[in-house]
Amino acid sequence: MTYLRIETVADLPPEGPLNDRAREKADLDFKTFADPAKSWEHAKDVAAFSNAIGGVLLIGAHDKTGHLAYPGIVRQSVKDIQGIYEAAAQLCSPSPIVDVIPIPARNVVAVNVEPYLDQLVAAPAKIKDVDGSPGIQKDAWVFPIRRASQTEFIRPENLAMYMNAKVRRSYLLLSKIPESDRMGLVVFYTAPRDIPTQHWDGILEIREARLDVSEISLNNNAITFARAASLNEKVQVRVPLQDIHDVWKTAEERWAMRVAGRFVFTPADAPKRIEYRPLP
Repeated sequence: MTYLRIETVADLPPEGPLNDRAREKADLDFKTFADPAKSWEHAKDVAAFSNAIGGVLLIGAHDKTGHLAYPGIVRQSVKDIQGIYEAAAQLCSPSPIVDVIPIPARNVVAVNVEPYLDQLVAAPAKIKDVDGSPGIQKDAWVFPIRRASQTEFIRPENLAMYMNAKVRRSYLLLSKIPESDRMGLVVFYTAPRDIPTQHWDGILEIREARLDVSEISLNNNAITFARAASLNEKVQVRVPLQDIHDVWKTAEERWAMRVAGRFVFTPADAPKRIEYRPLP
């Protein structure tokens, strides 16, 4: 799912039983109270959304009973919440963009957190002071990331694969494609020009294929395409995220993308296999 900003009442998930829109997920988190004593926690939440696809912290909401409810903010003002999360962003390195928007009709506050493209965002590590009270260590850092409805931490040996700005750009662009639109995408790829001889003349041309997107994974550094091989069977192929040149929505309201390499469909009329071959 793509990150959807919350700015008005109409943007809020509906109250009531939890569903795909009204639940905690990769780009949405509910909180009843923003504790000013937990600066590390707030910095962690902000960094986690920035390192994924962005997201919204909705203050004054909860789903503790299996239903989404809006009890509203209590014991603090909008200004308090704005100060807490703007300070939390400043604790991170680099500082991500947060946009704190009050929604008075529901007495809730939406903290919109933008994804960070150029690199990962670090949050200060949590420690305990000598008296046992929680604190932060400004010279030690952690790298949180939002996955599904949970926050996980990126291990040091995996940091490198998240630090490629081109890969992150591709991932964020791909994440904008709603799951409902991931069937039959127009995928442009490069292939040798068809000529009536047995010898390739060295000229490449752009072709297109209609493919489904079954997975976009930053962990695997890959997008997985699928295509029907028969009524009950699909064939799949993975393409590195760095080979995604661009993603856009056409005038016909269909999503399209351009990949760097070439696809080979075998056999061409009813493919039992798809191969992806990067260009040298």
